[in-house]
Amino acid sequence: MRKKTVAIVSLWAFVALCWALVIGWRLLDRSGVLDERIVYVETADPASRPGVPILDANNAFFTVMKAEPNRVEVQWSRTEIHGEHPICRVKRLDGPATSVMGTLNGERQYPILIDTGCNQGLIVNDVVALESGLGLCPIDVELGSGLGGFCHVDEIEIGGMTIRKPPCCYTRGHYERRAFGKPTQKERQVILGLNLMRGFRYLLIDNVASEVEFGLGQSFAPDPNESWWQFPMSIETEGWNRLRALVEMPIAGQTRRIMIDTAASWNLYVSRSIWKELSREVNIIETSQSRSKMFRGWTDVEKVTVEQFQIGQRTLSRATIAVVDESAAWKSDNFLLGMDNFADTAIALDFEDNRFWIREPLDQGLIETD
Repeated sequence: MRKKTVAIVSLWAFVALCWALVIGWRLLDRSGVLDERIVYVETADPASRPGVPILDANNAFFTVMKAEPNRVEVQWSRTEIHGEHPICRVKRLDGPATSVMGTLNGERQYPILIDTGCNQGLIVNDVVALESGLGLCPIDVELGSGLGGFCHVDEIEIGGMTIRKPPCCYTRGHYERRAFGKPTQKERQVILGLNLMRGFRYLLIDNVASEVEFGLGQSFAPDPNESWWQFPMSIETEGWNRLRALVEMPIAGQTRRIMIDTAASWNLYVSRSIWKELSREVNIIETSQSRSKMFRGWTDVEKVTVEQFQIGQRTLSRATIAVVDESAAWKSDNFLLGMDNFADTAIALDFEDNRFWIREPLDQGLIETD
């Protein structure tokens, strides 16, 4: 009898311990301590670190002409783009964002995000700025979300192409991967924005061949053996010095002007006010709350799944739309075209003739075309 009692007590103690471990694990998981996740980390200005080269506002690489709360004028030295061939073709890195590998100042390699949604020339995050020993020029006024100032990059190489003296900003933060509450990897990223990109004749992103093609000395000419659709495109300035690549194309039954964002992964990103109209013109399957990785941290969004979604001359069986609440970093007229629309094909931004091209997919699968 005594042995039986001891066994029963031991069993109950074991069960209680298991329950305690389960509850503790769930509490820790909810707090994010156990879950490996990517977070955005804001840091002190890298220019405040000991030993960092500080550039004067008037230096050999750029001159800050005026710095006011809502206006900063900078005169950059002339940017030069050289290529071994008229076309620079490089491998596209795996992942939803359009990225390639590049070499900064002839030394370190970094992933380079091809981002038409960024109106700057080049942006390096604080990790890259410190690691590469770049000369920094901090600016006290607001340059944009998370930007700390300007910096000097001698050159950046992408495949057989070299960009010398590109206009460059640096950030005061970065993304990093954490596990058990501690960083395991810091994101080292360079962003190539629209201000530099429009210096190419065209940019082609082939998601089937996993390649990105920069047209340097040659105009865009579609392969005659392939079928392509084309739409009017324009590079416009919104407000003070904010560039946008806009395309006119049918979306959900109407021709609309929408901003092309090669760094956005889902099909569409819309503001709440635009969604009020668009929601009446799409077939909604489900909605849920989610998060989207933005330039400066994660943003809560309403994730909407729709069916039979028209984009250009295609009708996608399923599409994902992110509805973002208006804030200081997200304007009421923001309407972005993401890259999930073209995961099975290729697109080209023709900066020379102001056209946006979409290659007709060879395997239509669940996708219908008009």
